[in-house]
Amino acid sequence: MSEQVIEGGESKAQEAPQGAGILTGGDYSKATDWRSGLPEDLKGDPGLGTIESIEGLAKSYVNLQKMIGHDKVIVPGEHATDEDWNKIFSKLGRPEEADKYELQAPETADKDFVKGFKQAAHKAGLLPKQVNELYTWYSDLTSTQMKSISEKIDGERKQQFDSLKNGLGQRYDQFISTAQTAVQEVEKKQGFESLRKWMDSNDLSGDPMMIKLMNFVGQKYMEDTIRSSGRAPGYEHLSTEEIEGKIKDFYKPGSPVLDKRHPKHEQAKQELASLFNMKNSAQRGTL
Repeated sequence: MSEQVIEGGESKAQEAPQGAGILTGGDYSKATDWRSGLPEDLKGDPGLGTIESIEGLAKSYVNLQKMIGHDKVIVPGEHATDEDWNKIFSKLGRPEEADKYELQAPETADKDFVKGFKQAAHKAGLLPKQVNELYTWYSDLTSTQMKSISEKIDGERKQQFDSLKNGLGQRYDQFISTAQTAVQEVEKKQGFESLRKWMDSNDLSGDPMMIKLMNFVGQKYMEDTIRSSGRAPGYEHLSTEEIEGKIKDFYKPGSPVLDKRHPKHEQAKQELASLFNMKNSAQRGTL
């Protein structure tokens, strides 16, 4: 057992003598500092600060022996250079060059982006497994965002298209026909030969705003054609007999001219008026 010794008014526990408790079965392991028998230069070594007993020291030694022979990586300090870090990255498994990463990217992936991604990953010291997991996360995120944007655009376009169609009512077919005529006529102009192909490739052939634009162009085209030649588009080369035959067709049962509710009623009226102008001009000899 330890004894209380008074020094300078303070009570201190006296360390048990070496070998105390051996015959009596007493346990002085907690009262005695296991470092007390070590040389002074070892007794105060910081590396022993966390070891509380001989048993703990033995365990640390055994674990250390197990690690001997294994590859070890020393983490660079705060003043380490890029070269120091590159050595560590290479030892951990980073490929020597960025193009050595084998990304699980689809064939449709942007090659420039994939190349840049590999270079950034290599500079950051990422391992192949980390690179693939990061790329997969980014691809999934981008795909989800693009799908969300596409669905939003489609929803807005449908809403605009429904609004256009409902607003036109029975005039819808005529409206579309005029827009289609405009596209066909514009394509005849030099430099616009592939207009329809361009519209389809950019998903504009069904865009409500583009339909309105082409209808506007179509109306102006018809007005200018009638004003300049007195003839509606498509009737420029008709003979007098053919003109009269077309006029009669407009008065047959089911003709849009006779049905005010027909979607092409207004267009038919314009064409009929044009035919009468052409007929009068032919009779005056000015056609």
